[in-house]
Amino acid sequence: ELQQKVNRKQDELLPKKKFAFKSRKKTLPESKTTNGTNDTGSGDTDKISGKGFHDGDQVPKAEEYVSYLNKTTSNTVEIKDRQNEVISLQPNEVQGFDINFTNLHSCTVRLFGNPGTVHISNMRESLILCGPVQGSVFIDECSNCKIVTACQQLRVHTTKDTIFFLHVTSR
Repeated sequence: ELQQKVNRKQDELLPKKKFAFKSRKKTLPESKTTNGTNDTGSGDTDKISGKGFHDGDQVPKAEEYVSYLNKTTSNTVEIKDRQNEVISLQPNEVQGFDINFTNLHSCTVRLFGNPGTVHISNMRESLILCGPVQGSVFIDECSNCKIVTACQQLRVHTTKDTIFFLHVTSR
């Protein structure tokens, strides 16, 4: 009994781990639609890209992307080979999942919610608006992009002419 009290007290007082990669075992929740539209409700102009997203805009839901929204594992969503599209994923579609973007050109991507990790590769002239990422964001082979995110770790390789709006939480 005394040893259990000591162990509990140690667990309370020891500092928490700062950062560690870990695998998650979650199942992808099913998407729910209400009226078939994805309304931001703000009516504000997106100052970064100059594009406006207003009430009543017809932004496709993720389930309309079935041809390229591939669930590679139970906790990974992959979107690839797209051009000139607006891609918007809701919180229940990204919450805690690993999100992979590959070969996107002139796209606007909006991720609402908190993905576990985000991997971006071979992206050209695109805008990424991403809610806070629980872990890391990995970017490779991007050019002429704008990326807005908050994350614990940012890794960038072979990227040029890209603007970052960033908040990093690591110490």
